[in-house]
Amino acid sequence: MVYKEWRAVRLKLLLVTGAYCLMAAYLWLSIPQSNGFITRSTHFYFDKNAVPFTIPLYEEWLTYTGFITLGAALLAGVDIIAEERNKETLGFLLARPITRTRIFTTKILLNLAVWAAIFLFVSIIMFLLDQQPRVFSFSDFTPRENQPPLVTRRQILASTVTFGEALLKTGLWLLLGIAVTCLSAFISIFTRTILYSLSFSLMVLLSIFVGVSLVARIFYTPYRLGSVYDLSGGLYPLLTVLIIGLFGAGLFFFQRKEF
Repeated sequence: MVYKEWRAVRLKLLLVTGAYCLMAAYLWLSIPQSNGFITRSTHFYFDKNAVPFTIPLYEEWLTYTGFITLGAALLAGVDIIAEERNKETLGFLLARPITRTRIFTTKILLNLAVWAAIFLFVSIIMFLLDQQPRVFSFSDFTPRENQPPLVTRRQILASTVTFGEALLKTGLWLLLGIAVTCLSAFISIFTRTILYSLSFSLMVLLSIFVGVSLVARIFYTPYRLGSVYDLSGGLYPLLTVLIIGLFGAGLFFFQRKEF
């Protein structure tokens, strides 16, 4: 059973690994090396008071790969049951001396393990890179009367995330991805093809995203990703309950549905 599922998820493993590695390479290679430090001109900002600030590399990694993580989690669940029905192999699988609980659980856990392992592995590498000393260089222009502006070359040390912050934010994305996988797996039980499963899953996720965005804009102005992390104390138990509910509902209907 495990070997059969492993053969089915190998292509997903290659796709997810490639997507994460390409994004990690893009973020890192956009930082040219200079004299043992890292000088960078992109992702460098000024606030409304013209005070320069930087965004930690690890936060950029989580933000840039957010859609990759959600996409990988979605793909991990949409074909769990729908693919078997589409290939007309579900009847053969159910006829084997294996409980439906074991079939459903093995499929979900193996698919989750594939994308979660890659996500965590590359995230650890990006966290270690984020801890390296980095210096942003920029020019400060001071106007002078009847003379060209005085140009001063300045540098600012790039900010980094602490281990606790990285753990909190990474765990939030991980739980969100698991919830998406359980949702798409639940929908997969009631669809006959992967395309239908993917379409319905996207519709549900889009509806949830629109609803959450509207609520966030009402209570958080302007809306920032950091505001979501500020709510992590409440999101962790909410996502945990959601995961347990979706997994339990999927297992319940899979055990009782006639295929």
